[in-house]
Amino acid sequence: MHRDLCDEHFRLPHDFYDTVLYDFSHSYTINSPWPYVKRPIPLIEMIRREQNEVLSGVLDRARKSELRTYTSTTLNLSLKSVINFFSQELQDIKNNLELIFLKTKNRPDTFTHPSLASIFPFLESIRPKNSPGWHITRARLLEDYDSAWFLYTPTTDKQIELISFSGLEYFAFDYNTMANEKAYLLALFPRSWDLGTCKQRLSAFAGTFANKGCDSIISKEEFEQIDSGLGLERDN
Repeated sequence: MHRDLCDEHFRLPHDFYDTVLYDFSHSYTINSPWPYVKRPIPLIEMIRREQNEVLSGVLDRARKSELRTYTSTTLNLSLKSVINFFSQELQDIKNNLELIFLKTKNRPDTFTHPSLASIFPFLESIRPKNSPGWHITRARLLEDYDSAWFLYTPTTDKQIELISFSGLEYFAFDYNTMANEKAYLLALFPRSWDLGTCKQRLSAFAGTFANKGCDSIISKEEFEQIDSGLGLERDN
């Protein structure tokens, strides 16, 4: 008796009588001629084919995920135009950088300046419709930006708290209350703005951004309106 044969194989389900029997010996007999359309592929050949299929799939995904190819596909632009975005001079753009605010509900591992790989998808998601290469140029100029992190808790009296500014942390988290927090705000501001003495103004705009949902991309002129009381509302 083979081990893979069980008592229930010899009767109908829930039937106590041996009414159904099957000669399992046929399942273990190889008859002549060979019962397959063709002989089985040797194991070493199966391994080789499988490895080639995996390699082909990986290389194909790598080609499609290559940044220039990906950008060309998502923006529906020619590869030549995309290469131009990645190689053009940025001096004029560098002189007109904006304040960028982003919000996430996921707590980052560290409240430091973001890497290019981590920030690029977020920049891509907020790029202006009339400037398809905006996220590319800002990503290339990431070193010209400084950063600040804010904690946004709408259910507390102090809704906005500065977590870190230029990599320096300002208060320690109570990890027991982390689950109750609403969101984290990341501010990317041009280093040329010299906001070392403007933390309060930046915090004020963080509150405006979190509560009113205003635009993520703010020019220097709009940012300076906070002090003059002109507000930051935009016509939609």
